[in-house]
Amino acid sequence: MIIGQPKETRRLVVVASAGAGKTHQLVERALDLLLEGVAPHSLLIITFTRKASQEIVDRIFSTLAQRVLASKEKVDPSPEESLLKSRAYRCLQTLIEDLPFLRFGTIDSFLYHLLRYIPPDKKPTFAPFSLLDDKGKKSLQQEIVRRILTAREFESPFLDSFEMFYWGEDYKVVFPLYLAVVEKYYPFFPDFPSTDFWGEPGSFQKEEELTKEAGFLTLLERIESLLKTAGIPTKTWEEQKLKISSFPRLYRNLLEAYDPQTGRCPQIRLERKRYDLNEELASSLGMLAQKTIDFFIEKSHRRTKAVAQLLSFYDLLYRKTVERQAICSFEDIPRIILQAVDLNCPQPFLYKLDRKWDHLLIDEFQDTSLLQWKVIKLFVDEIIQHEDGSRSFFCVGDPKQSIYGWRGAYSGLIDSLEVEYRMEKRQLSGSRRSSKAVLELVNRLLGNFEKIGKLLPESLERWKKRWVYQEARDEELEGYGCFLCVQLPQGEAKGDSPEEGNNGEEKETGGSLLRYEAIKKLLVDEIKPHQRALSCAVLVQTNKEAEAIFQYLSLCSALRVSLEGKIYPGKDNLMAKLFFALVQSLAHPADSLALGWLQASPIGSIFKDEQWRKEFWRVFSLAGFEALAFRFLAALKENSPGEDFQNERMEMILQICRSFDNTGSRDCDQFLNYYKNYSLPLSEDPSSVQVRTVHSAKGLEFDVVLVTELAGSRNTAMNQLRELPVAYKSSSRDWKLFFLPRREVAEKVPRLSCLYKELLAEEELEKLSLLYVAMTRARQGLYLLGEVREKKSKPSTQKKLVYWQDLLFEVLGRGEDTSRWFFPDFPLLTVFETGKRRWTPRPRNELFRREKYKAMESQDLLFPPRALSRTSFVSPSSVGVQAAELDLFSRVKEKGLDYGLLVHKILAQVERFSEAIKEKLEKRALEYAKGDEEKNPFKEVLECLQSAAIKPIFSPEEGTKVWIERSFCVELDGRWLRGTFDRVHIKEDPTGELMCTLYDFKTDFVTEDRKEELAQKYRLQLEYYQKALCRLLGIPAWRVKVFIVSLSLKELIAL
Repeated sequence: MIIGQPKETRRLVVVASAGAGKTHQLVERALDLLLEGVAPHSLLIITFTRKASQEIVDRIFSTLAQRVLASKEKVDPSPEESLLKSRAYRCLQTLIEDLPFLRFGTIDSFLYHLLRYIPPDKKPTFAPFSLLDDKGKKSLQQEIVRRILTAREFESPFLDSFEMFYWGEDYKVVFPLYLAVVEKYYPFFPDFPSTDFWGEPGSFQKEEELTKEAGFLTLLERIESLLKTAGIPTKTWEEQKLKISSFPRLYRNLLEAYDPQTGRCPQIRLERKRYDLNEELASSLGMLAQKTIDFFIEKSHRRTKAVAQLLSFYDLLYRKTVERQAICSFEDIPRIILQAVDLNCPQPFLYKLDRKWDHLLIDEFQDTSLLQWKVIKLFVDEIIQHEDGSRSFFCVGDPKQSIYGWRGAYSGLIDSLEVEYRMEKRQLSGSRRSSKAVLELVNRLLGNFEKIGKLLPESLERWKKRWVYQEARDEELEGYGCFLCVQLPQGEAKGDSPEEGNNGEEKETGGSLLRYEAIKKLLVDEIKPHQRALSCAVLVQTNKEAEAIFQYLSLCSALRVSLEGKIYPGKDNLMAKLFFALVQSLAHPADSLALGWLQASPIGSIFKDEQWRKEFWRVFSLAGFEALAFRFLAALKENSPGEDFQNERMEMILQICRSFDNTGSRDCDQFLNYYKNYSLPLSEDPSSVQVRTVHSAKGLEFDVVLVTELAGSRNTAMNQLRELPVAYKSSSRDWKLFFLPRREVAEKVPRLSCLYKELLAEEELEKLSLLYVAMTRARQGLYLLGEVREKKSKPSTQKKLVYWQDLLFEVLGRGEDTSRWFFPDFPLLTVFETGKRRWTPRPRNELFRREKYKAMESQDLLFPPRALSRTSFVSPSSVGVQAAELDLFSRVKEKGLDYGLLVHKILAQVERFSEAIKEKLEKRALEYAKGDEEKNPFKEVLECLQSAAIKPIFSPEEGTKVWIERSFCVELDGRWLRGTFDRVHIKEDPTGELMCTLYDFKTDFVTEDRKEELAQKYRLQLEYYQKALCRLLGIPAWRVKVFIVSLSLKELIAL
């Protein structure tokens, strides 16, 4: 129990703005618990990035060490100081001892850890799961999609569904479109795993039925007659009346004028003019508007059902692959856990884990997805039930930084905690990170509720509740914030006032290139990260934009550039691009662009004569890609000696080629894909410019931040819904998924209109949060870079999309004063600026200068180093004479080892033997086929589990703690020993002392009369195991019983 802990702090949520010290609060909470005597292994600290978890661990250890050293430096410490030192010393020692058992990590690692506790009969596969990384997941998706497209059994239903989903669109290639459907929508399918849960088509008519229906055609004729009678032009009407599916301007204007309450259209806009309508015409157009609404709702239902059908094909093969290969992605893990939890069972498998951790601390809680929260909630519910103060729940977060809605995070989750668990809420303000100038720009932009309400009305009230005025803790920290715009010729700016009808991907235009040039000029001539030793980031919204800027800046020799915290030696420098062109030209001689690159290089004369191909092909065929690169780079270096950076990249290029050569492949296209995507983690280099998306920059900070892509495609608009299915209650009261129809349609149906506004508010809120996160990454310099036309265009009458740049223009102005050029020789306007442009950089660790440290003698250390090398580890199984007598090259031994490992893996999956496991083993024994019928591991394990001697091991008494395949590393007799306990049963005797039984499984084939030889063979190994177990648990040897479990004899041999 926590001594003196106030009851109200057992449930505490801390809401803190960017840079206000959320992580500091979590570390202090952990330290308070540890210093009060809480066992370190009973703390569960969950973060969302590895960097955050490492930082928390570092801060805990360093803070404790500093407290001990600070007290030691005092000549005459007070009794209170001595007590604090004693506690800190004891706490630090306990932490080090418990280091292997600490659970301080990411949410993904925690959930993956839980998988090992799921009983085999509750898992989709018997084998341990292997985790798919992003690259592996992408590769698996592509493989399954290819299998579906080449499978005849899917051909007809697949084509029907595919054509329905993409109906009315022009497509030429199926594979990338289907892959995009899987990537975007499959995460929804496991929660709604049947096509019956997707849409309710059949309520209304299809287009081909509607446009041929007599009543519909009669209605169109009557309206046309009434229009002519009223003297209203009918040219547009005649052209577009039957094109309902493409939703032309005629039908947009019709729905805009429609009043669903009266069922009439009192006005309509035709031929760019608005007309008042008589009662008959207004009613007739109202009937047409209602039919239009019904048609588009039906179309949405059919598209929803088509998507579900496409996903069901993928799901069928994906589930088979998961079960066969025992693989899963991070997204699968929470579902596997939740499916395994039987809440109706009196002792669910997570019950023991509930008591394993008494104190749960979560960092960046606003990033928790609803699926992850369902798992974590199982533990929180158990913790909250204890009213004695012995268990606690603590979390920190900031709803203003909730930017992961696209992957299931719910921004309102942190607010719901206060109500559901009656948690105390504390608000932190004051940024320890950003300068006053940076925060002035943040406050001016995101604290202007009047302008936000004008552009984003749906999210205004929610943003007001979340917003907190940003204050700088260090007012003396110099800084600069500005909004700059590249001035483009009329018609080249994107997103100045884009219309909602402008669909499609953003293309690289002259405006984009001019903006990229402005970024480069700002970095080279203004910010100068290399000369001033500044950490610098260029932040954008999309991966595509990040890649384009990275490619552009990589051509500048004055900059060192990384993409998403990684360097790409195969594409971040000119030499790499030239070598890429060389391989491309060799593999594809018709590629004139690649040849043009080579001929324009410093050694271009070599490539004027076609004989160069023969020479380079000879080098390649004899020695591979590394030799080819060496030959090419040597010629390049001889002609133009490079700098240190170029020499470093040459070495990296050779490393990439060497790595690919080791695969044994000579496929040039495979190599080029491997070469351009080969990455290395970025080292701490203050002169490197990091190009990142805002999402990947979350949790980081930089001396200077340059935010661009303020306008762009529909995907970056603040008031544009993503095309994702939404849940609704159907007419049968079941929850189903449904793609909302177009905005114009949804707004005319009250139920859909409310849902649309709710979703739109969430989208607007997330885009505001994304802008807030981007701006608050900056410490001293914040540069917002947009685009503006030379002359303001005529405003559009259509409802426009709103971008970050629109909000900036609305609040800060439009940069119409062309006298305020940022550079005298470049079209870059200063729209707004605050702070000091020539600010002085201040190192972040200025308070910890090198001269403040003193050299420490060994006696100053808390734990003086022992004369023991930990680099040499010994395995107990290799200790003894018998190890030297083994034939290491025996194929019989190798085969036996493989068989033994397989048996151990099967046994490791069984905590308690049950009928379900018996059935599964029987099934796997029948499926197993290795050409050696006598050595079937599944059959042997099943026979052992059913034997009289071994069966009790897998039916332990209640209250017995079971260790299975538990690895250890301890110091014994002056050597570091590491190994793995096969199985250990730990139980308390009536006096409360621990009693242990250690079981070690052996697959050696022995006869009954040679049992003693088997025991003698492994005696020394198991004696070390016994000593290791005693050392770990702090118990005498007589409390540990040791047995060899002979699987061939099906007997226990006591040692």
